[in-house]
Amino acid sequence: MTRSSVAGKAAQRFARHVSSTSGRSEENKKTEHTQPVERKNELDITMLAPRLRKSVFAKQNFEPATDHQIRISIDHLKSQDVYGKGSEPVDMSDFTPPALLGSSIDEHFRRIGTMVAEPYLSMAKQFAATPDNQFPKMPAADEWLMRGGWTRYDADGTKHKVAAPDTEDDVLVYDVEVLVPDSPFPVMAAAVSRTAWYMWVSPYLAGESPHNRHLVPLMHPEQRKPRLAIGHNVGFDRARVQEERLIKRPPLGFLDTMSLHVSGGGLCNQQRLFWMRYSRAKKEDDKEYLQLNADTGKFFDVSSLNSLKDVAHHYCDIVVDKSQRDVFVEGTLEEVRKDFANLAEYCAKDVDVTRRVYAKVFDAFLKNCPHPVS
Repeated sequence: MTRSSVAGKAAQRFARHVSSTSGRSEENKKTEHTQPVERKNELDITMLAPRLRKSVFAKQNFEPATDHQIRISIDHLKSQDVYGKGSEPVDMSDFTPPALLGSSIDEHFRRIGTMVAEPYLSMAKQFAATPDNQFPKMPAADEWLMRGGWTRYDADGTKHKVAAPDTEDDVLVYDVEVLVPDSPFPVMAAAVSRTAWYMWVSPYLAGESPHNRHLVPLMHPEQRKPRLAIGHNVGFDRARVQEERLIKRPPLGFLDTMSLHVSGGGLCNQQRLFWMRYSRAKKEDDKEYLQLNADTGKFFDVSSLNSLKDVAHHYCDIVVDKSQRDVFVEGTLEEVRKDFANLAEYCAKDVDVTRRVYAKVFDAFLKNCPHPVS
């Protein structure tokens, strides 16, 4: 989850804490220039310098390792072929760091993680817990209006032009579409909140501007209430958000469903090849291959590729039709204008699928990565 000015304020609070706890006596400052004696454990591994160790583990006492524990450690290092191997010298700089935020190094980083994650973490949890029947129904294809800027579509069928999604809609799921042959700038974007649907159309696409250099505004100019924007591979969509170009950043955070998936159900490069071959064998009912590669099946059912199409099928059993994407990849501006209704619906459907995926993958992420720093 990325941070904005709220995270900056948390960092400022931490900086003030560092400043208020870092004063040292002249005697301590002088001893910092003395090269400390290198400390090594029973396995000849360099340990923290004395004063640094005392600060980090101020309230923890460690009993000396037993002979049995040492033998287990040696056997483990030998199994990894690293025991007894020489290592590069470690700089034994010793200093007294700022006091911990808490009674242990673990509590210290948990507090920092919470300071930076909020309020976005609480917003994300509340949004994920919203029942599916409390979200507005997606407008039909012929209801989308091709006019520049944002249009809000309320649940009662009313539509009205807005500068940006309403400030009360603190969490949005959104998706941006780009006409690749024309430019890297967006031509449309869709978003959904708990109360309404939104559609943004580039003034260029709507015939209201002679140039294509328009970005998607997600915040009102004077908005101070934090907002969380959720997307799949959100870095692509975020690059086309207007607020990302501002020197003074508004309180706007981003959350990526693809990253949430990768943390618990993603694939490494080696697994990806086996997964794709195993998937093809399942579709073709190749019993011989499936039997010979049963080990692949152990991670096949608990993982998937990273695209929205694959992730939606894995978590929600949703089959996503991406055929209309070809218009954005190979088409022209006139083709997008002529088929605007269907392409706007395609964009909105991606948003709806991303919202459903988010409800599943966010809970899985919290179980796999419960630490607030994550």
